Amino acid sequence: MSFGAWFLRRGRISRRSWWLHYFLPVWGLLLLAGVADGALGYPGLSAGAGDPTAAYAHTGGPLELLISIVMTVPAISGTVARMHDRGLSARWLWW
Repeated sequence: MSFGAWFLRRGRISRRSWWLHYFLPVWGLLLLAGVADGALGYPGLSAGAGDPTAAYAHTGGPLELLISIVMTVPAISGTVARMHDRGLSARWLWW
């Protein structure tokens, strides 16, 4: 599969292909970017003002932001192709 075919998916896609070519690489890259951002000093999870009962907020760094922006199109493209295989419209992504 070429990079262009992976980036903008056309046609059918199997469940296995979706997991191995879209879901796992996207989340794996985000995880690695989070670890790299943490190593560079950007906090991953932070609680509000030292309060132990406060909910945790995710504050990503610049690498996570870059990976998120770059991987948005392939993630949506692969998910839409998989939804079409199941007989659903891409409008279901709005839910």
